[in-house]
Amino acid sequence: MSDDTNPNDFESGLTPLCLLAVHLRRGTYDPTLAVSAWVIAIARHKQVDLWRRRGRREALHDVLDDVWCKSARMAQAGAVPN
Repeated sequence: MSDDTNPNDFESGLTPLCLLAVHLRRGTYDPTLAVSAWVIAIARHKQVDLWRRRGRREALHDVLDDVWCKSARMAQAGAVPN
């Protein structure tokens, strides 16, 4: 999957994941219930998984940005980082 900052990339990455999950979990479908509710539940879980992955990645970037900024400030001040 490519850059998650573009909503189209996010949706295009979500679709194949949902289709694959529906295929892999087809044995769990209860024919007495609506198929749409079953598919929507699977899609909702996949979307949450992608959001969590994106959040972790963005949090990592925030930490790395903080470290880079601290190093840049120290370099401008003439200090040697540990």
